[in-house]
Amino acid sequence: MSEHEPGDVERVEIDLPPEPDVTGTDPDDKGGTEQVTVSQVRGLSETEATQRLKDQGFAVETMAVDDPDVDFGFAAGTEPEGGGTAAAGSTVTLLIATDSSTGPSLVDVPSMVGWSQADAEQAIRDAGLVPSVVPQAASAEEAGIVIDQNPAGGPAETGSTVTLTVGQATTEGGSADGGTAGGTGTDAGTDAGTGA
Repeated sequence: MSEHEPGDVERVEIDLPPEPDVTGTDPDDKGGTEQVTVSQVRGLSETEATQRLKDQGFAVETMAVDDPDVDFGFAAGTEPEGGGTAAAGSTVTLLIATDSSTGPSLVDVPSMVGWSQADAEQAIRDAGLVPSVVPQAASAEEAGIVIDQNPAGGPAETGSTVTLTVGQATTEGGSADGGTAGGTGTDAGTDAGTGA
């Protein structure tokens, strides 16, 4: 027979797990870590962009990317993308535009007409361009002077060629061919003397 008297109810205690505290919890918040909005840093210098992200409490690492719309060495964006959120104290990758991302860099072609050949060549090299000299018959006053160039000015890709047309004095009476012809005449006179 049961030891319980009629009408007695046996009490059983069951331990239930504590209810989770969902107050103020973001469904996307992993583990309740504070989420911080990542700053928009596109177009800032690497130094400025890095400092801005660090001020938000992020660790920063950099990665080079190709981006034709951003100057070399400047921030092209971040991962996670600016405007999105990341856990406070997490690492944000700062994307930095490289040389290739900006396409060919342009420089202004200096006008060298009227300059001496040596000075013009040096100035072209200093501008990041490659001089190419083409001689052209000219008066004695224009000898060794740049009398034309191509391109004449404006922007050009770094490393491109600038053709310098440099005056070259001719001997009196014409070109070197004229001198040869005169030599031939001398030979003919020699032959005539021999015949005599």
